[in-house]
Amino acid sequence: MRIQFCGADRTVTGSCHLIEVNGLRLLLDVGMYQGPREVANRLNHFLPADAHQVDAIILSHGHLDHCGKLPVVVRAGYQGPIYCTPATADVARIVLLDAAEIQEEDAAYLNRRSRDASEAPVEPLFRIVDAQAVLKQFRRVKYGAKTDLGNGVSFTFRDAGHIIGSAYIVLEWTEAGRNRSLLFTAAVGASGIIYVAWQDARFSQGDHDGIAFTQSADEGVTWATPVQVNAEPTVQAFTPTLDVRADGTIAVTYFDLRNDTPDVSALGLYADCWLVESTDAGQSFTESHLSGSFDLRLAPKTTSGYFLGDYQGLAHQATAFLPLYAQPDVAGTIATDVFISFPPATAAATARVRQRFAARAAPAAVFTAAARQRISERIRFMRTQRLKGGP
Repeated sequence: MRIQFCGADRTVTGSCHLIEVNGLRLLLDVGMYQGPREVANRLNHFLPADAHQVDAIILSHGHLDHCGKLPVVVRAGYQGPIYCTPATADVARIVLLDAAEIQEEDAAYLNRRSRDASEAPVEPLFRIVDAQAVLKQFRRVKYGAKTDLGNGVSFTFRDAGHIIGSAYIVLEWTEAGRNRSLLFTAAVGASGIIYVAWQDARFSQGDHDGIAFTQSADEGVTWATPVQVNAEPTVQAFTPTLDVRADGTIAVTYFDLRNDTPDVSALGLYADCWLVESTDAGQSFTESHLSGSFDLRLAPKTTSGYFLGDYQGLAHQATAFLPLYAQPDVAGTIATDVFISFPPATAAATARVRQRFAARAAPAAVFTAAARQRISERIRFMRTQRLKGGP
């Protein structure tokens, strides 16, 4: 296998990765770079060599920085499949058509302004007709369904919990007589160890989600037993992000409902954002409070619940982690605000509550009657949605 990083390299926007495996060339995401105009113009016109001749494009989700250059590669001549989940196809349609309209309007505005007659007219990166061409190439694939790409290569979408329809991409193939796999959208440490965090109800026997964490030291062939890494195990925790520093320090951010106590729960649904860090390979963690409490009911409501979405992530600078997270806008003018937590300038500025705790192994999988009922209801709901053609 050969991987070429064609976007989101030392930055968090413009995701695009070229995978060459068993004679196939695959693009994982073809996203738009979002930044200063001159830099964006240069990077967004760049495509990998012979991008129009790749065998398939696999899209993780519908944010513009992951799908925004699909019209560019299709206009360049790509006629193959663009694999994504059904919900991602719906989100990407809205995002691409809206982006195309905005670019056409911006170009028209700039061309109306006084400019040198020798300058060429400003052209949008892509037009509505280019975005419409992309929609015809979407191939909708459900979570958990293995898709054969040929030459012994296949992929499976797994629910990533980032936005509606978002997916981890599990790529599988055989190389040198061994079964191989690649998980797209996880964290990899400097030593090559792969780390993954996700929501999981196994720790409460199905009562509520905790944050599960595991790691693999052999390229994903085997994985350590998942452990729970959210500090308060008795309450719902959700939407983890993960990063690993060069020195091996692991960090996970997440939200939980520990402060949604009976005395305030009638007034709202109160959540907080937290950061946990481990310096001993995930055996124990230290928790810091990032933000909250805030009323989750002020966030947009979807059929799956309240949605903080969109842009959340975790990066690091030298020895400091930089969490990017969202919470409802208290002024009510927009649905959510996005925050980044920069490292404090002095030690005196760290007025955060910290506690240390050991990672917890999952108990035996024995679900309560109430948990089994919730699982049954969820299965019926998802089956009804898919029969209707929903995600």
